[in-house]
Amino acid sequence: MPVSPFISPPSFIRSFFSETIWETNDGSVLFTFDDGPYPESTEIILQWLDEKKIKAQFFINATGDRGALREIAQSGHLLSNHLGTHRRALFMSRKEIEKSLIETNDLISNISGIECRYFRPPYGIPFFGMAHMMRKLLMKTVMWSLLSWDFRHEVKSVTRIIDRYIKTGNIMVFHNNPNTSPKIKEILDFTYSKIISKNLRIGDPAACLKQ
Repeated sequence: MPVSPFISPPSFIRSFFSETIWETNDGSVLFTFDDGPYPESTEIILQWLDEKKIKAQFFINATGDRGALREIAQSGHLLSNHLGTHRRALFMSRKEIEKSLIETNDLISNISGIECRYFRPPYGIPFFGMAHMMRKLLMKTVMWSLLSWDFRHEVKSVTRIIDRYIKTGNIMVFHNNPNTSPKIKEILDFTYSKIISKNLRIGDPAACLKQ
């Protein structure tokens, strides 16, 4: 399997987005989940997180299942913005993006009672003026330092990525969607075993993202 620069973005890519959060501030590893949420995968993920006593960050779309959104918030996890739909921001106007950000923030606030401060663009693709818009809305963009590719590859390939790239400070990306439902628990189990074997700490997004 070829190595993609998007698994662990190199420093020259990060340098173009200096206001973006790429790693945790305390050396811990952070579990983040993109998309949806979808009821089936959400149930699997939340049960696993509860068993391991882990707090995670969920980047959600405003079109996601409302019941799943409430379950995530009630379980003490952090809801964050992934736009209203999973549409690429590159194909949206600035007004459309800002409207979608605000509407999704309002949804998150209404469900969780917490003001949304974090954003991840769909597909991890930034858009022109993103830093300015984040400053305007008092938000921060959170990307990653370890993309698992669980949405595309089979378990064996995903675990190979985790095994090779997991390290101190990683913000890890997994996905909450129908493609990952059949394999997400096995992937998370493997990730947890690597964290333990490498003596890494698991972070809480409420603390380890503050810059």
